[in-house]
Amino acid sequence: MKFWRLVIITLILGVLAPLEASAQGFKWWQDENLKTELGLTTDQVGKLEAVFQDLLPRMTTEKDELDRLEKQLSEVIRYSNVGEAEVMRQVQVVEAARSALGKTRTLMIYRLYRRLTPEQRLKMKALHEKWEEERRKNPKRH
Repeated sequence: MKFWRLVIITLILGVLAPLEASAQGFKWWQDENLKTELGLTTDQVGKLEAVFQDLLPRMTTEKDELDRLEKQLSEVIRYSNVGEAEVMRQVQVVEAARSALGKTRTLMIYRLYRRLTPEQRLKMKALHEKWEEERRKNPKRH
């Protein structure tokens, strides 16, 4: 049961803490409304920010590498006369880079999750369910 709870929270935080290529994603722990709704303390906000900052350089490097490899794959497909085996080799390299980034992101989400109290996790789950319902009702807005 704890495993599934962790998976749910991972998904919740995954929605709330996206990282864009510039690594300037939504830092939900700094949003005043969310801080109030979740009852985050100043100490928690600092610890959440520290988790983010700790993994940010690694995630930025991994995202840059993924972007480079995806571009390289596109060029191989578009401009090259290589065989299918070479294309698949390059696909494997790209997917390995994507996997590394995903693992780092999941580690960050896990570390963020660990900084919340059980009550805050329940509130986060409720907020996520509300946002998902809104997204289903208005898919073009999200």
